[in-house]
Amino acid sequence: MYILKQICISQLHDRTVEIRIEDNGVGFSETLVQSFAEKTSSERSGLGLIIAKKFIEANGGNFSVSSRPNEGTTLSIRLQVAQC
Repeated sequence: MYILKQICISQLHDRTVEIRIEDNGVGFSETLVQSFAEKTSSERSGLGLIIAKKFIEANGGNFSVSSRPNEGTTLSIRLQVAQC
């Protein structure tokens, strides 16, 4: 069982917004995180992170995952601020 530690939303200096989601769940191994970063299709059974990454990148953003087994996971989403 995991517990959501925090969700942070911040505007960075370069008109970019970062959304960071952290939990203290079981985490992923470094190998799994690295394989996620390198894959562009569903070579694994889980599609959620791959779909999220593709959607964010298709909209000019950046999606990254940082994780440690038995310590938790941090997802980081960066998107450009829209001009209205």
